[in-house]
Amino acid sequence: MIPEFPKASRLPAPVRITEQVWPEGTVPVVSVRCITYNHVNFIRDAIEGFLMQETTFPIEILIHDDASTDGTADIVREYQTKYPQLIRAILQTENQYSKAIKPGGILDSQQRGEFIALCEGDDYWTSPLKLQKQVKVLEADLSVIGAFHAVKVTDEDGVFLKRLPSSNYGETLAFEDIVAENERATCSIIFRHQSPGPDLGWARDLPMGDWPLQASLALHGKWVMLPAVMGVYRKHKCGVWSGAGDERVMLGVLSFYDAVTKKFGLRALKVVCERRKNLLAALLYGAVRRGDWSTARNLLDKISKRDLPTIIVYSAMYVVVKWFKLCSSKVRVVFTTRFKIC
Repeated sequence: MIPEFPKASRLPAPVRITEQVWPEGTVPVVSVRCITYNHVNFIRDAIEGFLMQETTFPIEILIHDDASTDGTADIVREYQTKYPQLIRAILQTENQYSKAIKPGGILDSQQRGEFIALCEGDDYWTSPLKLQKQVKVLEADLSVIGAFHAVKVTDEDGVFLKRLPSSNYGETLAFEDIVAENERATCSIIFRHQSPGPDLGWARDLPMGDWPLQASLALHGKWVMLPAVMGVYRKHKCGVWSGAGDERVMLGVLSFYDAVTKKFGLRALKVVCERRKNLLAALLYGAVRRGDWSTARNLLDKISKRDLPTIIVYSAMYVVVKWFKLCSSKVRVVFTTRFKIC
């Protein structure tokens, strides 16, 4: 259910939020949610990206620091002191994530905006009109539940790695599109405030939070993609998800597919069935290749008798592909050496 929100008056043209003046008690149109932990080298970029926004409406910035030990909280406190009308910080003295308390749940009770924008403390926005453009899309069509945009992916030194989404999404995405894959960076997402919020109990044990949120919201409306690049998603070794190895990421995706199928049944199963088989095949191949028989047995327990022949074929295909790549590289070396090909 979408609650009723008092309509704030609008400015005639976008103005930087640090220069806006609103009457006391004005309800923000957008709540920006930032979760951070040990992001001392990144958090300034995130906050500056919030503060450079130019809008015709008021916003609030909610920052949850989960008892960082590297000085992140000091930087957040500095900005809160400088911009008390914009920033509300929750600075934990004990790490909540280690107690199985997700920071997102803590912020749920704090947000007041009609729309919720996400950006974690190690990512940042690059367009001053990001929020203005996304809110315009949401306000123009009530059937739109959320919007996202393209981002650049970089390493922690700012070196460009790729663009997300890498595939050509359509302009609008339904539930099935959201469930199939997740190439939507958290820092690009904005969605309508739901009251009560979507039931995410089914995703409580998953290693990611934004993908289940998007899937649950997609039951209430479509998602819209803005193709412009308006943010940066950082991959670094300390990232909860971006720092995970390939196998850990695949296991996380597999756990999502299993959970979403259990929750939403056939509607989700039709989308993820073949993708799940491919994941299991890749993981099984990797486990057998390195002699990890315990993991291999656990993976086999997840495979039904009906799907086992297909997954064995897929695993064999991985062997053939790996062998072909190996042979191709050796042939290339021979030709390069023999004929001095550059």
